[in-house]
Amino acid sequence: MNKTICGGLLPLCIFFFLFTGVSSPLPAQKMDSTVFSGMKYRMVGPLRGGRSTAVAGYPGQMHSFLMGTTGGGVWRTSDAGNSWTNITDGFFGGSMGAIAIAPSNSNVIYAGTGSADPRGNTS
Repeated sequence: MNKTICGGLLPLCIFFFLFTGVSSPLPAQKMDSTVFSGMKYRMVGPLRGGRSTAVAGYPGQMHSFLMGTTGGGVWRTSDAGNSWTNITDGFFGGSMGAIAIAPSNSNVIYAGTGSADPRGNTS
C-alpha cells in the first residue's frame, strides 16, 4: 500500500520541484506611452446604460437607428449613436421586446413590449 501512494505522488512531486520556482521571472515589459496618445474617450450610448433587446435602422438614413431597451422604452439616434433621445416617455415605457419601422412610412414605428429577458428591477 505504501508503494502505491509513493508511486502515485512521486511524479507529482518531481513535476512540482522541476517547474515551480526554478525559472526566473520575465523581465519587466516597457510600454511606449505614445502608442495611445491619439485616443480620446467618447460616450457611445445613452447616459443611463441598460440592455438593448431590439434594434431597427431607418432605410436610407445611414446614421439613424431605434433601440428598444429592457427597462427603458424606445430610444432614437440620428448621429450613429453619439447621442440618444427617449421617444416613448409620456406614451409608454418598460421592457421592449421588438421594434420595427413601417416600410411604407418611416414615421410609423411598431414597438412590441415585453422583453424576453426582464430583470426584477424593471417590473
